[in-house]
Amino acid sequence: MLKNKKLQIRLSEELHEFLHQQTENASLFLRNMIREKMDQGFDSDDLTSSFEIRARTPYVYKAALVRVIDGDTLLLNIDLGFFTTMQTKVRLCLVDTPPAETDRGAKAKLFVEEELTDAHLVAECRKKEKYGRYLAYIYYHPTHTDFSDIIRYGKCINTELITRGLAERYYA
Repeated sequence: MLKNKKLQIRLSEELHEFLHQQTENASLFLRNMIREKMDQGFDSDDLTSSFEIRARTPYVYKAALVRVIDGDTLLLNIDLGFFTTMQTKVRLCLVDTPPAETDRGAKAKLFVEEELTDAHLVAECRKKEKYGRYLAYIYYHPTHTDFSDIIRYGKCINTELITRGLAERYYA
C-alpha cells in the first residue's frame, strides 16, 4: 500500500470540470478510484506508468468491435449518436505490438480478441495518424453499459497490453 507516501495529482481544467460535474468531492472520488485499483491487485510501486487519469473528451463514443486487425489496430462500429454509426479503423494510443504474423503478434491479437469480443466498449478518440486511423484509448467491461461505469470499473486495453508484456510503449 501507500503508507507514509504522498501522491500529488495535478488536475487539468478539463478533468477538474468533469469531476465537478460527476461528484461533490473530487479528492474523495480520486482516492476511492485508486483504492479500487489497488484492491484489484494494482501495483502501487509503479504509479506513474500503470495508473492514468484522463478526463472525458468531446470525442468519446460507445463502440462495438467488428474485428481485430492486429494487436494495436481495430475495426470498430462507432456510435455517433442520433442513430448514426460509422465503421472505422483505430490505432491504440501509446502501444506498439509486433506484426500479427509473428508469434508475439499473434498472441497480442488473440488477447485483444478475447478481451473485447462481447464486451461493452468506449472509444476515446484523438487525432488521425498518417495512415488515416484514429488514435484511441479503448475502455471495456463485460457487463457495465454506461459511459462512466465502463471507464471507472472497466479496463483500458492499451494499458492491459503493456502490463501483460504483449506490447511496448510507443511514443510517436
